[in-house]
Amino acid sequence: GVVKTNNPVKYNTHDYVDTDDFLMDYPKSIKYKYEYIQDMPVILDLKNANAIGFVGPRTKLYQMVKNIALSVAIEHFYKDVQLVIIMNDDEKKLFDWARWFHNTTAPNGYIRNFMYDDDSSKIMLEYLYAELSHRDELKKEEIEELPHFVVFAYRSERITSHPLKKYYDKASELGFTFLFFEEYEELVNDCVTKLVFLEDDCNEGIIRNVEDGEITQKFEYEHIPGDIAA
Repeated sequence: GVVKTNNPVKYNTHDYVDTDDFLMDYPKSIKYKYEYIQDMPVILDLKNANAIGFVGPRTKLYQMVKNIALSVAIEHFYKDVQLVIIMNDDEKKLFDWARWFHNTTAPNGYIRNFMYDDDSSKIMLEYLYAELSHRDELKKEEIEELPHFVVFAYRSERITSHPLKKYYDKASELGFTFLFFEEYEELVNDCVTKLVFLEDDCNEGIIRNVEDGEITQKFEYEHIPGDIAA
């Protein structure tokens, strides 16, 4: 995306203009030329966010789940970051690629972090609620030694009414981040602090702060084919 530079060029303004000095306008032109940098990586701070909402067509939301999950799984050891994906039963095939990630298997090795039907939902909801409840009794330094959970609510119906929702507002303190993916803004859980809007007809989007409505970043993203993800 296009990112504003952290170290802008500074120059002294002049009270008069010397028309014979062709270097007079160079500092000003350089400042504006490099005020924004093209094609920079856009960072979404998941670790320090309680919850982030994504809004767009379902096909674009799926692509964003894939992009973020791949990025996290490639860059983080599975004992440091755990991925949980919530989907519909008829969407299991769409997420076959995620089964290859160690990050989608619980550290004890007995639970796969997928929620898609009544049985898997019962297991995962009990597991997540127990984990959150346990962490709520720990000190900050103890929580920092535990893996961070990123919960992809690709379909959020199964968790919206569960008691674990009481932890949404302090999720990051407990080492959790919830990502909600909805086709309409009004359906996004009201606990989110940022909204990511995905365009219908291209791989572009904007990030917006919920509190003040300010658009903080425009960005582009790659389309990753399923065979590459697998």
